Amino acid sequence: MGEQEVSTMSKLLAMRSEIEVPENILQFKPDEADHIFLTVGVRQGLARSKYYGMKLILGGHEILEDFARKRVIAKKLYATSRTPDGVRLCRDLGFTERSVPGSDVRRFELDLETSTSPFVKGYKEDINMSNPYIARVEAMVSSSNISITWSTLEEAKMYVANIQQLQKEIKIFKSEVTLAKQQVHSNYTDKKVHVGKGFGAGVATGLFGAREVGRANSLTRNRIRHEELKAIEPYVEAERFISKVLAGLDKLKLELKAWIATQRTK
Repeated sequence: MGEQEVSTMSKLLAMRSEIEVPENILQFKPDEADHIFLTVGVRQGLARSKYYGMKLILGGHEILEDFARKRVIAKKLYATSRTPDGVRLCRDLGFTERSVPGSDVRRFELDLETSTSPFVKGYKEDINMSNPYIARVEAMVSSSNISITWSTLEEAKMYVANIQQLQKEIKIFKSEVTLAKQQVHSNYTDKKVHVGKGFGAGVATGLFGAREVGRANSLTRNRIRHEELKAIEPYVEAERFISKVLAGLDKLKLELKAWIATQRTK
């Protein structure tokens, strides 16, 4: 590795060390990965370097779409670059440059919630299609007349009333989701109960022996259990998401009521 390449690598590592510190690194969990730092690197001068760069970008895009299907919803992507190719790539993908005084590192940001870039089109589609129950709640929230900012007592009172009404509607919907989940669980419980029962079970025992049939029945029950877990996953995700939404609405409602109380004492 030449002296110039060593210097470039040192700068790259120094640049990453400013951002990739323990307090900025979190697991990719549903509803918790708000911001993602995107790192793509291809050594200059490498044969077919642009091809490998493209493969890395496509791979990153596939990971984003997989995150969306698992309800790991990111709000923003961040990237940095020192090279002309890297800067041009960020701009072509729809990133917006954010200048930082005194730094020679070019910093970029992509707002996944508002961007119209083709790079995130599939990601947004997967978010909308990944869980219809969560999408329903998101639609309920977005269509409600609630704001996190207010300036008058009348506005604050109206938002409190709207939050209470929205919470009632969401709780009713959550009950429907829970009931649907219980029905799915009941269906799979019936399937497990009937494993190894009936006339065919007796014939199988006579042909293969109780031990082999018991082992086969156990495998069948495990398969049904895995199918059940997969089937109820959307409902469990929805329940968890709804709980967070309700908690967020409770917090906003308390802030509003506290502000209303201070206005009444003036």
